Amino acid sequence: LHLARAAVAGYLHAAKIPDGQPCVRCVYFEEKNGFQEMEEFILEMEQKYKLRIERFDGGFKDGCGHMMKAFDAKAFVLGTRKSDPHGKFVETFSPSSAGGVHS
Repeated sequence: LHLARAAVAGYLHAAKIPDGQPCVRCVYFEEKNGFQEMEEFILEMEQKYKLRIERFDGGFKDGCGHMMKAFDAKAFVLGTRKSDPHGKFVETFSPSSAGGVHS
């Protein structure tokens, strides 16, 4: 996030565009059983870094499907930590899991 924000700030400076509007587009997949601390963190980051967050209901898989339709997306760049479930099996540029979202 910090690298993306720095890149956008550099672009805005070079293009002489005032840095006052949300410019980094992010996606948040809301969960029905989400916890309050996560919601507070997302809101804090949205305000602190002037993020433009698109929110999708229904979790990750359904959210990706909705996002593909809403933005006519062909691909996504997603991050996975090694500590995430199944993260230790993910390699650089791994395809989505079986049953993942495909067009």
